[in-house]
Amino acid sequence: MFRLIYNLGFLLILPIVLMRLIFKSKGEPLYRSSFGERFGYFKGKKPGRYLWIHAVSVGEVVAAFPLIRNLVNRGYPCLVTSATPAGKQRIEQLLGDEVEKCFVPLDLAIAVKRFISSNMPLALIMVETELWPNIIAECKKKGVKIFLVNGRMSKASAKTYHKVSFLTASMFEKIDFCGVQTVRHRNRFVSLGVRKDQIEITGNLKFDIPLPDTNSGGVEEARALVGERPVLLGASTHEGEEVMLLQAFKKVREKLPNLLLILAPRHLNRLEQIVSLISDCRLNPAILSQTSRIVPTDDLLLIDKMGVLPTFYCCAQVAFVGGSMVPLGGHNLLEGVRAGCAVIMGPFVENIEDIAREFETNGAMSLVLDQLELEAEIYNILNDQQKRENLVSAASDILTSNSGALRMTESMILEHLDR
Repeated sequence: MFRLIYNLGFLLILPIVLMRLIFKSKGEPLYRSSFGERFGYFKGKKPGRYLWIHAVSVGEVVAAFPLIRNLVNRGYPCLVTSATPAGKQRIEQLLGDEVEKCFVPLDLAIAVKRFISSNMPLALIMVETELWPNIIAECKKKGVKIFLVNGRMSKASAKTYHKVSFLTASMFEKIDFCGVQTVRHRNRFVSLGVRKDQIEITGNLKFDIPLPDTNSGGVEEARALVGERPVLLGASTHEGEEVMLLQAFKKVREKLPNLLLILAPRHLNRLEQIVSLISDCRLNPAILSQTSRIVPTDDLLLIDKMGVLPTFYCCAQVAFVGGSMVPLGGHNLLEGVRAGCAVIMGPFVENIEDIAREFETNGAMSLVLDQLELEAEIYNILNDQQKRENLVSAASDILTSNSGALRMTESMILEHLDR
């Protein structure tokens, strides 16, 4: 009954879904590419039955990358899907021809059946919270083992699922094995229908993402570009955050005139809007793709390339991590921590609630509520070396104590694949 209601509902909203993809393609043309893949028209060329790994976008792709690489090295052919052009591009950058890659099919029964019949996966491995009823049901029907890895379930999402549990409980029951980040997430998944004997706390894969080699060409080039100036990095920023960060930066610059801002927006299709904001703030930007050297008159460096943020973390002393000053739940702070940055975030950290709580409780990050607090905290950290070292040291301790999720997750998958 649930799938009948769901499929009828999906068919009703399908025109809206397609219009949304077309609308997004105006700002990001790659949404128009490989459109047939959205309807299941894809067949991998590598021999053997695939491990189908679904990572919805960039953050999930980066988190799953070490796991995918290990599975490939063990001889498993992998097919990696993403829902966004940015996610698909990141798969290409990180894994190239080592894996098959395409857009995930829309959760239409006919599209999902076509995709599964064409590729006959050995297992479906979903990353974090990307749960689609038809994909899960069709995999179960075809005998495809279903894993959820790095699982997390926010309080708000759990509340929504509970409201329609009479419809969704069967979907959660079909998951063969679930590796989750914390006890809190485990309890939420169990309450939604995942069997207790099929769920394990494996930790957060993001703690095991490797830092870029500091001797690599990319890091050396980034450091040469930036030079000796102190650096504030604005990472994965969203609309509404850049203006706060730019204003805070201008104020701090009155006391620390040599400070350089590196601004890395989450979505590159907003670059024109951000350049306009920078102009309104009367700041002089250097654009990464057009710049070979930062000169003293450059106030900031605007990142307009995908996949280079980790290298620029290695150049910064302080990093503001975005999606947190606007109600989007916050992005991954661990890349900055791993690179030795003191990290600042805003109050909206629901997507990383357990990590944020542990870091804040142990004095390993700074949480601010508004632009004035952001400005003050940036200055305090840059002006007080001991404060900065204390933040970085406490964060490093947490990073070390939470490592091991990659090993546990890989072991979980291999154990259940062999059954």
